[in-house]
Amino acid sequence: MRVFVSAGEPSGDRLGAMVIRALRERAPEITVDGIGGDAMREAGAHLMADLAGLGVVGVVEGAGSLVGHLRLLRRARARLRAVRYDAVIPIDYPGFNLRLAAGARAAGVPVLYYVAPQLWAWGAWRAGRLRRAATCVAAVL
Repeated sequence: MRVFVSAGEPSGDRLGAMVIRALRERAPEITVDGIGGDAMREAGAHLMADLAGLGVVGVVEGAGSLVGHLRLLRRARARLRAVRYDAVIPIDYPGFNLRLAAGARAAGVPVLYYVAPQLWAWGAWRAGRLRRAATCVAAVL
């Protein structure tokens, strides 16, 4: 079994590590690739990119990192087409992960979106995008 996990913030990295450990308990042979940080790496994920520098706050910082985010998204989507994953698990970070999830679905890979985005915080209009991008959604609250 092969899974791709994507976390763009330290809180998602910690949750991703918990998911990876739980998957490894049930299926020790599982291969986990993805985007994350030290916690996911320590849990056994092979990271194609480190989340350090992904999280940004503010317009200036966001504009400056947009090109890097788009490059990473393009690389990740290409990987999802090239490698046959059994599932993709994007964790929170909707600005990036909703696009990644849509790419996974387009590649025919099931998507479990973990940590459902809070609609009150980032807009109810994105609910339709989430419904189209995710095979299923796991909420923590």
